[in-house]
Amino acid sequence: MAQRKRPLIAVPVTEKREREIIEAFKRLSEKGADLIEWRADCFLDLDNKGAVERILSSSPDNLLFTVRTKSEGGFFTGSEDDYHSILGIAAKTKRVSIIDLEIRKASSSFVNELRSFGARVLVSYHDFSITPSIEEMEDILCSMKESGADILKLAVTAQNEEDAIRLLSLSESFKRNNPDCDIVTISMGSYGILSRIGGFLTGSCITFAAEEKEKASAPGQLTLVDMKNVLSIIERNL
Repeated sequence: MAQRKRPLIAVPVTEKREREIIEAFKRLSEKGADLIEWRADCFLDLDNKGAVERILSSSPDNLLFTVRTKSEGGFFTGSEDDYHSILGIAAKTKRVSIIDLEIRKASSSFVNELRSFGARVLVSYHDFSITPSIEEMEDILCSMKESGADILKLAVTAQNEEDAIRLLSLSESFKRNNPDCDIVTISMGSYGILSRIGGFLTGSCITFAAEEKEKASAPGQLTLVDMKNVLSIIERNL
């Protein structure tokens, strides 16, 4: 049975400087974001451990910590060791509610290490070019599940209506067959907007929205205000 509970709305913080990031945390908390995603790969001083720890010491309780690599649409170009080190630093502060860990860099041991500090681990996969076949997407989600992830995130790109429908179909069938798994499925781009506003009807538990249109961190994101309004309309009529 598809999930019908209203999804959490996560809003990314993509500011580049320490003060701007902390100010964005405060603004989004006041605006009622369910989750605040710090896209730490946008931070110009990410290799400064002290700066990262200072920012996290000022972070809200509902923080999703993400270092998105260049291969998955982000800005981080460091080594895998560097990537793991930064996520480890974030986890050890115990200020992070959820940590995003890309599937290509995930292992069961590292998932367990991050979880040992109290954070939930969201294992993610992003494709900014295509929507794979249902079989391929199911295999990706199964690999995430096998890693021990708390949340499985699959974000792909819709080039047409059929792609968007395929993602929604995969989401519904996977959630129906794995009812205890928390999943996040997103069809990026203009064709995939239905997955952002109605994906929770097929099992997705988190959707992403931008603070302002020009601050979108992925194609097809609505603003926080628009997302709240749309979800309220859907929720009232379920």
